[in-house]
Amino acid sequence: MKEKIHLQDLTLSWIEEDVDESNVGYDEESLEALLPHGPLSNLQQLSLNRYGGVKIPSGISSLSNLVKLSLDECNKCQHLPPLDQFHSLKTLSLYKMNDLEYISERENNGEFSDSSFLPSLEQLTIEECRNLKGWWQRQRDSVEEFHNHSLPSFPHLSYLHIWECPKLISLLQEAASESKDSNMKVKIHLQDLKLSWIKEDVDESDVGYDEELLVALLPHGPPSNLQELCLIRYGGVKLPSAISLLSNLVKLSLDDCNKCQHLPPLDQFHSLKTLSLYKMNDLEYISERENNGEFSDSSFLPSLEQLTIGYCRNLKGWWQRQRDSVEEFHNHSLPSFPHLSILQIRICPKLISLPLFPYLEKLELHKCSLKPLEQTLRMEVINTATPKNLTSIAATSTSSSSSLAASSFIPLSKLKSMSIWNMEETLPKELMCNLISLQHLDIENCCGPLPLSRHLTALQNLRVVGSKEVDLTNDGDEMEWHGLQSLRKLNFSYLPNLATLPVGIQHLTSLQTLEIFNCPSLLAIPEWICNLNSLQTLQILDCPILSRRCEREAGEDWSKIAHIPHLLIDRWRTYSYDLELNQTF
Repeated sequence: MKEKIHLQDLTLSWIEEDVDESNVGYDEESLEALLPHGPLSNLQQLSLNRYGGVKIPSGISSLSNLVKLSLDECNKCQHLPPLDQFHSLKTLSLYKMNDLEYISERENNGEFSDSSFLPSLEQLTIEECRNLKGWWQRQRDSVEEFHNHSLPSFPHLSYLHIWECPKLISLLQEAASESKDSNMKVKIHLQDLKLSWIKEDVDESDVGYDEELLVALLPHGPPSNLQELCLIRYGGVKLPSAISLLSNLVKLSLDDCNKCQHLPPLDQFHSLKTLSLYKMNDLEYISERENNGEFSDSSFLPSLEQLTIGYCRNLKGWWQRQRDSVEEFHNHSLPSFPHLSILQIRICPKLISLPLFPYLEKLELHKCSLKPLEQTLRMEVINTATPKNLTSIAATSTSSSSSLAASSFIPLSKLKSMSIWNMEETLPKELMCNLISLQHLDIENCCGPLPLSRHLTALQNLRVVGSKEVDLTNDGDEMEWHGLQSLRKLNFSYLPNLATLPVGIQHLTSLQTLEIFNCPSLLAIPEWICNLNSLQTLQILDCPILSRRCEREAGEDWSKIAHIPHLLIDRWRTYSYDLELNQTF
């Protein structure tokens, strides 16, 4: 192996087993023998998995062309070679190195310049190194010594991921929280920052600990190039105001930050495209500013395309003193997300008001209020013409209604996919007339009449799942089914009280696939199924009565379905669908 100067990528993986302490040097000797040596080595990528040595052999330092180094589950390793000698290294990953306390055994004495310290490193990932304390072995912790020996910076680091390294994080906090010259604060090249805290009980007297740490770790600007920020299990009550300076932020994700009660003004992030808030139990309002009509639709989060809010059980609204009455709602109209295309709200039972989302293309609502959706559906038609255009239209006596229609937009008329799960409210049918582009509708564990409308002319896929109370037998719905001329696939699943198929289905001339799963009360196939000339596939699973009637040649309903090309009738196959499943999420 020592003569293989053309080797570029080397991955070595050891079998995980108990090693006799008396033979601890075995892996070190084998690695020394396997590594290509010498300045002529072209090795660019080195990955060691479950290496059992206490130290990495010094021969690795001769790999001057190394670009990527990955050490994975090297639990006994306590000593690494001087990494600052790898001037070409772009990616460094340290994962599950339980005995490693310091990355470098050299003391930081100010000898490093920002341009010479790992000058090519772009991506640094450190995960589950639970005893790692710092980069340097004798890193000074006091504020005075820290000022005298300032930390160098990674000159080109663009991605930093620190995950469950509790002792490393505490040292960074002690060293950096008091210093305006922290190396993290001048990392203008950092583009992606992900920080994860270990879940543990925090003393209330130390509640500001995580806040100080985050201030120390954030790159400050302008100019800051940070585009993605992800915080997991952050324990602070508020996010530091310095986040507002991240003017180029494109993605912000806050996950399991249960103590956080205050967010910075998000409307200042004009480049933000993706916002995710998940498991923030103490958060009641996203913004502390009152909505007083000062926002215009063009200036309010103008780039936001995707918004996910999940398991925020005490979240009430976007604004701290959001008005809820109809009169005040009209007097102080809500601003709209001008480019939001995906909205997901899950398990937020108190959330009753959001900015409007008229241009949405995908919507998921799971165990929350329908009020935000109703507010958007009740919007007036949006005038997309400029004042200049309106003047010219009014001045032209020949202007037609089509010209006016071209300058207007119906709220949610672009919506293509909608999923509604575990809802106690029923969506009024009259509000469905806007959904002229809806192609996929998924209704799960809901009650009340099925919200169909003859205006759903683009609907292609309808799925009704897991409800004991949804009403499918209302004869008045027959005309609503008649309007679904584009529907190609229809699925009824886990409907224990469904005794007959809705009569309106016979008008679905484009229906190609009909699926009926676990509907034990369904008694028979209707005579009108032969009217479905486009039907190609019929699946009946776990419907014991229906399956028996549809047995090939012998069943009472066989003659009604024999002409269908693809049949799957299986009364023995069982599914374990729990109607309460989604309520536990």
